[in-house]
Amino acid sequence: MLRTLVKATVFSVAMSLPAMAQDTGVEEEMQPIANAVASLHDKAEAGNGKAAFYLSSFYHVGMFVSPDRQKAIAYLKDAADAGDPDGQYYLGLHYINGVDMERDVERGTALISSAAEAGHHAGKIAMEMYLSD
Repeated sequence: MLRTLVKATVFSVAMSLPAMAQDTGVEEEMQPIANAVASLHDKAEAGNGKAAFYLSSFYHVGMFVSPDRQKAIAYLKDAADAGDPDGQYYLGLHYINGVDMERDVERGTALISSAAEAGHHAGKIAMEMYLSD
């Protein structure tokens, strides 16, 4: 249900970006952004973790889409589940700090550890300085 709602919302926003730019002189420049948002959505739905991470970031701050924390977290979980190191790291931080979800230090540490093992720089630092025994 959420994915259907998200898909409809992303499509709606992507299609409205050029309309929002009408009469501003930037209509042509906005179309590639609308296309990129729609493409990221399709790729995230197909399991691309990096696309899901970017969409999570967009929804988190309201860039190119209306801000929506629930969608941001859903895409962040998709990114982490797909093995994206950025998704693992940031979802780990959310769990450790109890932001937008119940606090779970063990799960958060495991996610950050996975990101670090995949070469994520901030994940490595976090493991070395704060989360290792």
